[in-house]
Amino acid sequence: MALSGTGKIMAGATCAGITGCAGIGTYLHLNNSKEVTGTSTIEPVTAENISQKLGKIGYQVLKTEGADDDAQWDAILIAYNKIQQKGEIFSISTVGKIETRDNLKSECKKAIDSDSSENTNYSLAKRWCVKPESINEMLKRNRHTKLDNNNAGINKKKWKEKISLIKDKAEEMQSMGLVFQDNDDNNVALLEATCEKLKIDSTKTHDDKEFEKHYTQAKNWCSLEDS
Repeated sequence: MALSGTGKIMAGATCAGITGCAGIGTYLHLNNSKEVTGTSTIEPVTAENISQKLGKIGYQVLKTEGADDDAQWDAILIAYNKIQQKGEIFSISTVGKIETRDNLKSECKKAIDSDSSENTNYSLAKRWCVKPESINEMLKRNRHTKLDNNNAGINKKKWKEKISLIKDKAEEMQSMGLVFQDNDDNNVALLEATCEKLKIDSTKTHDDKEFEKHYTQAKNWCSLEDS
């Protein structure tokens, strides 16, 4: 059997002598970091890192090189230096100390480049390595508009559509503390009130360890995707 392409390798050859190989081998031709088996090309698999995972959720990851995002790093640093609890900052050695911008950027660089399965790094990166913004600001940047309260019944239909969808998701209802009744007006009022509790306009990325959970809830049940 022969494989096409540069540097063809023949399989099935026998060999003897000093090398003394036995049996028939199966060979792969490696070309430009791609595996070629017969006529199929297998692209190398690249593991997703935390920076990519954050981007998919909707965060804007800050630049760790250069000074472009330094104003935002400084805003984060103020909040970061108020936290003195193990597990909520990158290094226990900095507890009781004032962290510097450069050190925080360095810690974030290591975190966002690590594998997306690293839960500890992810939980820290989503608070301290991303653009500081409210849930509503993040919704707008990701092309979603907060659904206004049902004043004068203008948005009642849209709220009812949200309720119809979430009724099929028992875990989500439980997570948000929703217990609907048979009355549409009461159900709309309940979902509106629940969305208000998320503090969409005021809660910022670094304020709360559950920011991402609340952002996702707001995106799914308290906002509309821009057309």
